[in-house]
Amino acid sequence: MLYFVGLGLSSKDISLKALDVLKRADRIYVDNYTSLFVNSDFKVVLSEYVDQAKVSFVDREFLEGEDYRRILKEAALRDIVIAVIGDPFIATTHIFIRIEAEKAGIPTKVIHAPSILSAGISATGLQAYKFGKSATIVFPEEEFFSTYPYEVLYDNLLRGLHTFFFLDIKVERSRLMRVEDALKLLLRMEEFENKGIIDLGALGIGLGRIGSDNEVIRAGSFKDLLQYNFGPPPHSLIIPGDLHPLEEEVLIYICGAPKTVVKHWSSRVKKLRSKST
Repeated sequence: MLYFVGLGLSSKDISLKALDVLKRADRIYVDNYTSLFVNSDFKVVLSEYVDQAKVSFVDREFLEGEDYRRILKEAALRDIVIAVIGDPFIATTHIFIRIEAEKAGIPTKVIHAPSILSAGISATGLQAYKFGKSATIVFPEEEFFSTYPYEVLYDNLLRGLHTFFFLDIKVERSRLMRVEDALKLLLRMEEFENKGIIDLGALGIGLGRIGSDNEVIRAGSFKDLLQYNFGPPPHSLIIPGDLHPLEEEVLIYICGAPKTVVKHWSSRVKKLRSKST
């Protein structure tokens, strides 16, 4: 069987179910590139329960290149694990391997765990069913600057929905996007698209190291968040849509947003939606 095991957002999130599978597995491939949380803490926890000779930390080239065929050959004969930070298929990187396994008649099983999407939404207190499409804000390349996240945000705001932004991680370059970088890129996208949804007064929620002992959640205007120290990445960003009164209160009293900023943003979103109808 081929198992896809979620490790959660910190080494303390590894479930008993996950540990049971990891102990019994004949081979474990740990995704070492979709998150930088594969650190010494995870390695220590794994070393306490799992024979290290069975564990390989693998990169993007291994799991997204032709080496995945090697995993399938092994899984046809033995129990093989692909372990991933967070929940295995929130980042859809490995869904191709699962599909190919099922096509080859190799049974698969998923062990779920907290993901940045579920934990991030829960940490803010915003209502999960009011989130629209998510997007990743990526670092601009020399000849490429994507405004796709702005388009997603605009469409979500027109429907009153919240937007969850994943922030770019380039493990091979040890480059992780911060909340500050994401805000500046959204402001730059506004200059290109000019639809009047983003400025320094816009409301955002910055998330730092969600799931860790030193997580940070801070809501405020872009101007305020640009000056706030979220500490080291990984970071995420949420832009709220139409806010229920309880959501307004959670942003003010739990996430630290100034009441004036929340009320101003709520008014702006309502005006934007009224213009679109």
